[in-house]
Amino acid sequence: MFSKKVRSLFSHLAVSIYVYLHILLFSTSTFAHKPVGICNIGNSCYLNSIIQALYANEHLKTVILTVPNPDPLTQPTIYLLQQIFQSLERKDTACINISHLVQNPGNGDIYNGLQQDASETLQIILNTAFFEINNPAHPINFIFNIELETTIHCPHCGQETKKNETALTLPLPLSPRLSTSLTNFLAPPAISDYYCEFCWNYGVLSRINLTPSQTLILTLNRFEYKSGKMIKRNDKMEFPEELNICGHTYKLKCIIMHHGGYYSGHYYAFIKPLNSTTWFLCNDSSVRNVGSFNDIKQSCFGDGKSSLNAYILFFDLVL
Repeated sequence: MFSKKVRSLFSHLAVSIYVYLHILLFSTSTFAHKPVGICNIGNSCYLNSIIQALYANEHLKTVILTVPNPDPLTQPTIYLLQQIFQSLERKDTACINISHLVQNPGNGDIYNGLQQDASETLQIILNTAFFEINNPAHPINFIFNIELETTIHCPHCGQETKKNETALTLPLPLSPRLSTSLTNFLAPPAISDYYCEFCWNYGVLSRINLTPSQTLILTLNRFEYKSGKMIKRNDKMEFPEELNICGHTYKLKCIIMHHGGYYSGHYYAFIKPLNSTTWFLCNDSSVRNVGSFNDIKQSCFGDGKSSLNAYILFFDLVL
């Protein structure tokens, strides 16, 4: 019987082989040119940024483009993504318009003409896509799912209880550095209000073990409830282009930025496409080369004063 870590590695390898074979055999694009823009159809900057991030993910793009004839009524999210990805793949225009695609009533939770939170919408899109595929063995299930094992130690009876769950993103508290936030997430301070299933007393949360996914999505907790209202925190937070976590190495591939406050603002994305040595700014219909990570990182980290800063980070596993 293989360990969980070995099984996870096999799953990552299988998905990677599936993706790279598809790229070699079928893909007409090697990302030699810059990405295609997406027109803002009215408060759609959050959705445009999410789409650019998902399209730049070779694993998800391959899966979506190979779904046979998705039904727009029973698989509205898969259909939407496939139609948009196909338009972006053609690269025959500088900007595409998706207004006719998002008008499907089945996509009301994704776009309704009002500004929405990018992190919440991203999770809606991914959860809905998993539901529409409805196959636990399908490659889409091995791209984003993060396995979390929480250990609860009971000081009364000495028993340890392990709870397993999965997550699509890791919500991280703000710290001066990403490494500190990850450490605090995986080794939180002792919390004594966790219920012990053996003696019915309260146990202590002692640690969290994480089995990373093929793509690791980190959401920085910039929005919080304070003094009777929701606010945005603009703390400076530094993060690397290469991340080591739980024995795995990840490369940063996308950064979704937010400029503004909780009740209004603007989203755009920095993308580093496959085979590209440089990053691209995808700001609705405007797309331009912005150079290396060193050229953009200060604006992404924020300065603690400006409301422009990184909100969601996408890292791809290096095998």
